[in-house]
Amino acid sequence: MSYTPNYPDNRHRKPHFIDSSERRWPNTATLLRCKRSESVNPETGKCYTQSELAYKLGYKGGQYLSNAERSLCPVPYYLIEPMTKVLPATKEEFKEAILKDEVLWIEKSIELSKDKGPQL
Repeated sequence: MSYTPNYPDNRHRKPHFIDSSERRWPNTATLLRCKRSESVNPETGKCYTQSELAYKLGYKGGQYLSNAERSLCPVPYYLIEPMTKVLPATKEEFKEAILKDEVLWIEKSIELSKDKGPQL
């Protein structure tokens, strides 16, 4: 059975949802990119490449980190602890960046949904 809200202006109107493909994580991406470039790989003496860091975190390639650094996907919570052991970042810095991104998304969602709800 499908849900059809009974709005006074249109009885068959379906609820609109915000397109999550517009979602971005700019604060988390910036933190990850900056901390990776500040880190030093003890084996090479240079900063970690995306592939090297991805391998350290259990990934086969650097594509995931590339996407995260370009703000196309979030950093999973289970990777925060391992990242703090490899990168010069703290859990608090990651939490702060993630929370800022959540606030941005909530504000954007509210703005985008202003004209999509029932008109009272």
